[in-house]
Amino acid sequence: QGIWPEYLNLISEKSGLTFEIQKGDYRDYESLINDGHLLLLTNSTIAHNNHDELITSSPLMDLEISYVSLKSGFINNDYTGNVIALTEELSYVEPFLTQENPEYQFVYYDDSESCLNAVINSKADIAIQNNFRVSYLMQKPKYSDKLTQIPGQEYNNQMHLVAGSDQAMLMSILNKAISHISDDEKSAIVQKELLLHPYEFHFNDIWYKYWNWFVIAIIVIIIAVIVYTAMTHRMAKLKIEQHESEMLRAKLQLDE
Repeated sequence: QGIWPEYLNLISEKSGLTFEIQKGDYRDYESLINDGHLLLLTNSTIAHNNHDELITSSPLMDLEISYVSLKSGFINNDYTGNVIALTEELSYVEPFLTQENPEYQFVYYDDSESCLNAVINSKADIAIQNNFRVSYLMQKPKYSDKLTQIPGQEYNNQMHLVAGSDQAMLMSILNKAISHISDDEKSAIVQKELLLHPYEFHFNDIWYKYWNWFVIAIIVIIIAVIVYTAMTHRMAKLKIEQHESEMLRAKLQLDE
C-alpha cells in the first residue's frame, strides 16, 4: 500500500505493463540501473546524477514540502531558527534557503522521522520534509502533541520514473500512460491513501498518549491487591481466633 504503489498500479492499467516493487537505496542507483531496474526518484535526486546514463519519464506528481517546528514556539511566535533538519532527497532546497538566510545550518538525517525527532530533541529548529510523509507521521501522538506545520517558501519537487539510456522504448510507453493520467485520478490516489491507510498506532504510541492512565490503573491494581491481601489475612486470623475460642469454650464445658 502507499501512494506510489497505487500510482504504479494506475500506470499498469493504462500501459499493460506489470511492475514488481522492491525497496532500494537511491545512492546505489548505478548498479540498479545496470541491472535493468526502473527507479522512482525525485528530479532533485536525478540532478545529482549523470544525465548521460539516465532517461527520465514525465513528472508523475508534484511534491510539496512542509516546514515543521515545535508547537510551543509557534504559539509564542518564536519558531524561527538557524538549524534545519533535512534528508538527502531534499538537499536541493539548501541553496535556495542559503540565499534567503546565509546563517542557516543544515543537518542531514536518514529519514523523515529522525528529522522530526531532531526538532523535538532541540537538535534542530525546523524540519523540512515531503508533505505526504509529514501528513502521515503527524498522526502519531508524539508528533501531533509537540509539533506543528508552519509557513514557509514553496520549493516543490517532482517524482519521476528513471531508467538506463538503453530503455528508450520502455520510457516512451511509460510516458504515454502517464500523459493519460488526469489530475482527478492523482488526487483520488492521495485521498484514498490518506483516508483508508492512516497511521497504524503501536503500543509505544498508546503508552505515550495514555501513560498516566496506565500508571493510575497500575496503582489502583496494586492498592487493590494490598487491600485484598490484608483483608484475606485478617479474615484468616479471625477464623483462627474464632476456632480457638470455640475449642476453649468446649474444653471449659468438659471440665465442668
